[in-house]
Amino acid sequence: KQWYQRRVRDKQKGIDMNWIKRVVDGPLTAIAVTYNRMQGRLNWKKSGTDLLGNKFREFDVVDEGKVLRKRIVHYKGEADPNLLPAQWLEWLSFRRESAPTIPELEQDAIRKQTVLEKAKKIEDEDQKVREKDLEQGFNLDPDQMKSDPDYFTKMVAKHLEKEKQSQNEDKK
Repeated sequence: KQWYQRRVRDKQKGIDMNWIKRVVDGPLTAIAVTYNRMQGRLNWKKSGTDLLGNKFREFDVVDEGKVLRKRIVHYKGEADPNLLPAQWLEWLSFRRESAPTIPELEQDAIRKQTVLEKAKKIEDEDQKVREKDLEQGFNLDPDQMKSDPDYFTKMVAKHLEKEKQSQNEDKK
């Protein structure tokens, strides 16, 4: 209730509270940060940026006599946590002590691109195999495979029978 009353009071005074959504922890941290920010006691330490231009910061908050370290992100553009690199998400959640570096992020981006290229190559090869199977009349229907456990065996037997017939015709 007190948190809500403070928020209403701050809105009436014209204090912008939208940035609170970007704080990693809940409303108590946001209030402590707001209070320290208004008092000019918030010591921001810039920890770095990602390849998209998002800025990551770290600061200490004194809350009930305890010094708490908080980590936040200032998004460039629209706030979308799904676009943050995994290394920065680990850092934000304190699963990583040191902030990731730009070369580390670039290396990871190259690795991701390589994986995507390899996946595309495998998909293309798989599509060619499927097309070849369709030309030979060997079509596996996923729905029928689920409903009939012997469907795959039947299709393989049918395919082998066609191959024997074509070999016999070639011998004649």
